[in-house]
Amino acid sequence: MGKRISVLSTRGNVTVPENIRKRQNWKPGQKFSLIPNGRGVLIVPVPSTDESVDDADGTVTPGDGDGPNRAA
Repeated sequence: MGKRISVLSTRGNVTVPENIRKRQNWKPGQKFSLIPNGRGVLIVPVPSTDESVDDADGTVTPGDGDGPNRAA
């Protein structure tokens, strides 16, 4: 994955490039946790109510809920 550059707007917004959003399957309204990390910030998606997080490694696993990641 190559380096991607975004610009901080006057309102504090940063745009995530479309190819990254698609690869991560991030949709409008996705919530994120921003974690200070040395000279930067780690951006981690907050799991929806139908996903669970394995605290050991941070892996997000689809759950059995009725959310958008529910199996059909």
